[in-house]
Amino acid sequence: MSIHVRKRIICAISGGIDSAVSALLLKKKGYDVIGCFMKNWDKYDDNTVTCTLDKDLEDAEYVCRKLQIKLHVVDFVKQYWNKVFIPFLDDYQNGLTPNPDILCNKYVKFDALLTYCKQHLQTELLATGHYDINYALKYVQFPVGDILKSDVKKIALENSLERFVQKRESMGICFIGKRKFHVFIDQFISELKGDIRHIETNNIIGEHKGIHRHTLGQRIPIYDRQHAPGTNHPALFTQHFHTDASHWIDEIPYTFKTNGHFECDFKFQHRHKTIVVQVSSSSPNNTRLKISLPIPIRSISPGQYAVFYNGEECLGGARIIDNGTSLYELKHSPPLINSDRLLNKY
Repeated sequence: MSIHVRKRIICAISGGIDSAVSALLLKKKGYDVIGCFMKNWDKYDDNTVTCTLDKDLEDAEYVCRKLQIKLHVVDFVKQYWNKVFIPFLDDYQNGLTPNPDILCNKYVKFDALLTYCKQHLQTELLATGHYDINYALKYVQFPVGDILKSDVKKIALENSLERFVQKRESMGICFIGKRKFHVFIDQFISELKGDIRHIETNNIIGEHKGIHRHTLGQRIPIYDRQHAPGTNHPALFTQHFHTDASHWIDEIPYTFKTNGHFECDFKFQHRHKTIVVQVSSSSPNNTRLKISLPIPIRSISPGQYAVFYNGEECLGGARIIDNGTSLYELKHSPPLINSDRLLNKY
């Protein structure tokens, strides 16, 4: 008589609809599913926190009871603070626009959590509720990765998980919550006042309280502590930029390895559609890249990540280190079309 042993998999449960449906689909496939809720932020060290940690944990417990699977609550506060939050602060202090989700994926979800699974739960299989994930990991599954959001909601309703359909999805950074960004960041970064100068006249037109409060192309447009009038000023646009060392998921693309350049699809914001770009080497060993864009793009921000695709396949990515020469520096005359209108998917 043969005995069928179900394969164990850990599903990261966030308290949202995507991880709930992911756990459901894995269980229906016959896996021995164990839920894992990560505590990455210490609310007791932040007296003004409005993070949804307690409510998310309550919803994680609810879905695990509903699906009759175990739930482990794991504390990764130390790892998150050292590997994600401290670099986040450092970047803002240096005038960059960081992406803490990338570092969280790299150091917490797909490092600390995977290690926990192997050491404590006797499995190296992990699943998450991600859609547009820029990783191809041998031991990680994305059950809703190729399912439309509308279908995910339909699956939830058909399986008595309407609680998650009705729940408002969190947007932005959890540890900031509903607070104004500058209110939050000022708790950790000291005020460093400076002049705001008009980019065209160099006249002082105001004062800022620190470059960490402003990012390229925001509603009060700051460009290296200079004010560019409007949100479509040529100073905010570029047609090429540079990255630091690239990370290729499988291997360096063959054409790039042999010719030092290649063509691929690219985007740097999740809500954008991909566009075809030219990628070339800007260092002797092909690690740093120069990205040439087909159209001027607004607010390419150092600190963010460029992600490269071949159709639906993610090839890899690299961190943007400078946004090249602006159209203003190239003496381009306005008007310019806001590239967001062309690139936004929604």
